This record gives sequence, C-alpha cells and structure tokens, in this order.
Amino acid sequence: MYDLPEAPEVVTALAALIASVAALYGAFVAHKGLDSWKRDKESDFAREISRELIRYKRALHDVRVPGLTEAEHETADLTKSHRVMFRSLFFKRWRFAVSARDSLDPLIFEAQLRWGDHAIEAFRPITAASDKLMSAIVQYSLVQGQIDRQNELFAAGGSDAEAKLESLLDELEKLERKLFDDYQPDNPMRFEIENAFSQFDMLLARKI
Repeated sequence: MYDLPEAPEVVTALAALIASVAALYGAFVAHKGLDSWKRDKESDFAREISRELIRYKRALHDVRVPGLTEAEHETADLTKSHRVMFRSLFFKRWRFAVSARDSLDPLIFEAQLRWGDHAIEAFRPITAASDKLMSAIVQYSLVQGQIDRQNELFAAGGSDAEAKLESLLDELEKLERKLFDDYQPDNPMRFEIENAFSQFDMLLARKI
C-alpha cells in the first residue's frame, strides 16, 4: 500500500535512523533497569544497617537491665551483694554490646563510602552515647574499689574514713541511677540512647 523510497541513499539513511532510535531506546531501558537495580541494592543495604542498629541499641539497653536475666541467674554467685555482682556483670554485658558493635562497624564504613560523611555524622551521637555508658560502668567499678579501700581504713581506725565513705556511697548511688534502667521514657540514659539513633534512622528512611 505504501511505496518505499527507491533511492539507495534514502533507504540507507532511514535504516540508520531506525537503528539509532532502537539503540537509544535500548540504552534508555538498560539505564532504567540499572537504576532500579541500584535502588534495590541501596534499599537492601539500608535495611541491613537498620537491623544491625536495632541489635546494637537493644544491646546497649540490655547492659542497663536492673535485675539478673535467666541465664545470668544460673551463673551468678548469689551469695554476693547486688553491687558486687553488678560490678563484674556490667562488664560482661558490655562485652556483648561490643560484639554487636563489631558487626555494625564494617557497615558504617561502607555507608561512608556510599553516602559520604553523612553516615559518619549520623553515627557520631551513637558513639557518644555508648562511650558515656562505658565511662559510667568504669566509674562504678572504680568507686566500689575506693569504697573497699575506705572500709579497710575504717576498720583499722582511720579518722576520716567514715566521711569519705559517705561521700563515695553518695557517688555510687548517683551512678546507679544512671546505670540501672527504670524503663521510663524520660529516664535520662534511656532517652539519650534512644535519641542517639534518631539521626541515623532519618538517614536510612531516605534510603529505604
């Protein structure tokens, strides 16, 4: 019904145009497919970080559980006082939190490669909160050691040991209020841990 041009150069030009359009369309489809694949991969990576962040946050909260877990109850020396038990128990729990952090750190490094310094800036509050918790645990142990020493001096008749003991016990109580979780949303340390993760959560929300 339609007559094709008979001039060879016209036919050649038309064939080249069709081939060019086909190639451009193919490149467009491939590019869209690659974009979709990249988005899927980015989303998968963001979800992986999200899972590890949740695991790490839970581990930090678990450090502050005020009582013994079932597993801890089976291995703890219940003849010791609550304070003596927790002096070592805090460190054991912290080691578990560190193992969760070890799984997270390579992902944060990869996130920096993918997303630039935004990932490091978003992770900085998490590091600050965990460092603050660790510092309180170390201080709790040190103060108990000082109390043990003052008790020895007091037993030996040290004149100023009693006053120092009262001051150290006050300091220990303040540390316990910081370290032990009362599960209230306005608990300062609980709030600080929760809030520390919010910046990275917002970053991930844009990636998933």
